[in-house]
Amino acid sequence: MGHPGADALAKSRAAFVDEMQRCEQLGLVWLNFHPGSHLREISESECLARVAESINLALDQTDGVTAVIELPLGRAVI
Repeated sequence: MGHPGADALAKSRAAFVDEMQRCEQLGLVWLNFHPGSHLREISESECLARVAESINLALDQTDGVTAVIELPLGRAVI
């Protein structure tokens, strides 16, 4: 959901909203997902901003589902 291309970003966002809505319909409270990559075409900070915006868009369209970000192995979160 941090894809640098507009078309791919829109498709990723639509798919994520669909998945979050499916979780909501099934009564699932968590969705573990991988946020994607900047593909070395945009900065990490720009990619993270797109991911955050994508998550917020999905959360605005669903209720009761928590998005859980899957981190790559070898990376520490501080």
